[in-house]
Amino acid sequence: SLDLGGNVLDKWSLVFNGNSSWAVTGTASIDKMTIAQGSLAFNGSALHLNQLSGTGSAAKAISLTSSSFQALQGLSIDFTGMTVQSDILSSIIASSSVTNSVNLSSINFQGFISLTTGDISITGTNTLRSIQGNGIARLNGSFLVSNLNLTGGSQLILQQGTTHTFTDKIVFATSSGSRVKILSSGTNATFALSDYFKICMDYVDVTNVDVSGLSIVNAGANSTVTNSQNWLKSNCDDVLFPDFSFSYTCIKSSTYFTDKSSGSITTRTWSFGDPSSGTDNTSTLTNPLHYYSGGGPFTVTLTVTGASGSRPLSKTITLTANDLADNTVQLNVGNLISTVLSNSYQWLKEGQIISSATSRSYNNSGVAGTYSVLIFSTTCNKRSDPYLVTAVEDVVPDVSDRIKIYPNPTSDFLQIESDYPVIATSIMDAVGRELRLEMEEISEGRYRVNVSAIPSGLYILKTATKERIDLQKVIIRK
Repeated sequence: SLDLGGNVLDKWSLVFNGNSSWAVTGTASIDKMTIAQGSLAFNGSALHLNQLSGTGSAAKAISLTSSSFQALQGLSIDFTGMTVQSDILSSIIASSSVTNSVNLSSINFQGFISLTTGDISITGTNTLRSIQGNGIARLNGSFLVSNLNLTGGSQLILQQGTTHTFTDKIVFATSSGSRVKILSSGTNATFALSDYFKICMDYVDVTNVDVSGLSIVNAGANSTVTNSQNWLKSNCDDVLFPDFSFSYTCIKSSTYFTDKSSGSITTRTWSFGDPSSGTDNTSTLTNPLHYYSGGGPFTVTLTVTGASGSRPLSKTITLTANDLADNTVQLNVGNLISTVLSNSYQWLKEGQIISSATSRSYNNSGVAGTYSVLIFSTTCNKRSDPYLVTAVEDVVPDVSDRIKIYPNPTSDFLQIESDYPVIATSIMDAVGRELRLEMEEISEGRYRVNVSAIPSGLYILKTATKERIDLQKVIIRK
């Protein structure tokens, strides 16, 4: 171990050689530290120095734990040819009124660059966890920067022709009298975003720096943007940013979609990427449900619209297997009831949530419509067969002489068998609207009706003979 204490060693040059390990502590001031071979472990050190570098081709390593380096008369750090490990509490401090430079080479630097009104040149081709404070940061090479936190008066200067990617958090503390500059060292550089974010700034001055990536970057209404592509200049609250999440992505589940968009939104439109669902393939609800009968994948698109135009966002979902039991709904003393027991329930009308209807039974108060119930596991739900409540009273004859209707469900034709001549047929939807059907007699007592033009759904088929009117539920499934 080497405890440098708080000594002033500003004329000293320390060279570490040999296949050994040194634990270095203290708060000393040193001119130069050079490592030719072996490893240095800085733990709790806070050193002022002019130069830290390696030499030769032998293996060498440095580890930083809660340690910092800053300039004595000027700071030059070069990690080329070294293996470097660092924790999030370790830092390189850019002091004012001196020259500061650090070559991170290809290392993954998990510490942070602290700008204390200093000017620092940072070179490298890997990850830099954080740049923070007030000062000038000059990025050379191609970095992945996780966090960028600058205060007013700071400058971020990107080497011309390079791309630097910002992966997580960007915060600028600015005001009308305290602005941040983002600029290239010459011809255009690129400020790239690796993920999908809405990034809002204000009081920034951008010159020769283009934005790339999926994110929406707003420089702000009080900013200037010169020769720079893909920056918005608006009030943050007005910038449209479509976003959504989804849950219960299982086959034969009702997938929940949650709108997480922001901005001045006047309308929204969902497309669920499921054309076979007919008119249910789109919705204008804020947080809709959609029933997927197949496994996908399905491309879901949410488009939000406001005064500034429209902006879409698409995500792909793939459904997994569903182990929940099939369920049906029965009418019991005026209440709809789930025949399958579950830890939780959610009742639906026309495929959408009925607020506060989360018990095993539901009293629909006689309101016409198509009802179903969801039962749940941790990751899946399953929707029951739909139950049609009509605006007309069901007439149910004795089962022994009931008219036979088949196949049920069907996509095109229904066959009718009756002991009595059928004189008319019609079909009624969930609210009792009636459509007359053309009937073809195939043979004595056997008839056929064409329902191929009728959308998918649950209906009541009304069959009239001279003796009675028969009402039966039929499912049309395309």
